[in-house]
Amino acid sequence: MQQDFQKLRTAFASGPEAGAQAWEQLKDLSGQGYRPAQLFVAMHKLKSPPPLFDLDGAVELLRTLTNAEEASAESPQDRAATLHWLAEALLCHYPDQLAEGAEYLAEATQLGNIEAQLSLAYCLRKGVGVAIDNDASIQCLREATKQGHPRAFFELGMMLARPNYAANHSREAQAALQRAASFNYPAAGAMAAQLGQQGQLARREVERKVFSTAPHIEGITALLDPMECSHIAALAMPHLKPSRVISDQLGGAANAGRSSEGMNFHHGLRDVVVTTVIRRLCDLAGCEFSHTEALTALMYIPGAQYRVHPDYFPPDSIGGQQQLDNGGQRIKTVVCYLNEVAGGGETGFPDLGIKVKPVAGSVVYFENADSDGKPYSASRHAGLPVTAGMKWISTLWIRQSEHHQST
Repeated sequence: MQQDFQKLRTAFASGPEAGAQAWEQLKDLSGQGYRPAQLFVAMHKLKSPPPLFDLDGAVELLRTLTNAEEASAESPQDRAATLHWLAEALLCHYPDQLAEGAEYLAEATQLGNIEAQLSLAYCLRKGVGVAIDNDASIQCLREATKQGHPRAFFELGMMLARPNYAANHSREAQAALQRAASFNYPAAGAMAAQLGQQGQLARREVERKVFSTAPHIEGITALLDPMECSHIAALAMPHLKPSRVISDQLGGAANAGRSSEGMNFHHGLRDVVVTTVIRRLCDLAGCEFSHTEALTALMYIPGAQYRVHPDYFPPDSIGGQQQLDNGGQRIKTVVCYLNEVAGGGETGFPDLGIKVKPVAGSVVYFENADSDGKPYSASRHAGLPVTAGMKWISTLWIRQSEHHQST
């Protein structure tokens, strides 16, 4: 079976037609109880975009692998991978099973799985499925750095640079951030320089500022921490494509007024960090997770912009009506700023004379339409041209009712 499995894995990656045939054969091999095929199929059901994405099927397979009597004969690496994927499934998609997901992360961490170790460190820091324990989180990250992972160095440096740790660990924090910067990990170099100058990273408090009440436009500082900002950008980077706009043609259309590059975190690309951020944004907007579109990440280089546009869908167009048929109108938008922009890049609301400066970790939250779906024309806005450096943002759009994410 091993030889057949390896051939099918190769065929699966070779192209759409051969890949589709290989997928069916891989599922057959999985159904025969061949454990490597079961893990492969479960992982792809969990991490692929639709139509391969199959959450229930993935969790069923992973639970089977976790509980099977033969699990004791499995290699520690495969066992750890099984536990990690099951943990991510529970943490990302089953809010009532976070504690169980964290337990699987801890077990996978004990078996040396680096991705589980990083996720566990985050859960310990944010209290996702476990009590907050910063010391235990730091210990996880120190162990993870032994495997040379850029994210581990960045997060360790960020944690040790906090005011309550920096007095005793400033040198270790700076060395970790410099190591992360050597991998070009987002924001690591700037944070290492700031730490060298100030001895610690400034603590930012959450503050809210209302710019407009009709429509409601509000800015909130420090809603995302530096680790979340850099992680979203790093996770998005390999998937960036030229941005498109809603049109009558399937998949949208390119438009000269939108010159960013972007991607969507479909169900398969979300991890516990991305999912936790989305849940926080839902709490801010007072909406259900099921009403959200896929979180997006966008990158703007100097000169790039998104000219004035509304986020609500025009009901008198074919493309707009297609969108309205799946969850109704976009009634709210949350834009998260992921980095400090050297020049330009403000979010401008020209009808209201408002400009919001991008500050890493802050968000601007605004209404596009009322609860009945009636658009607020004054919510039109623009991503103003970036004049220096790069701009990274992540945007969450919220619908009137449940929205089915097809991509």
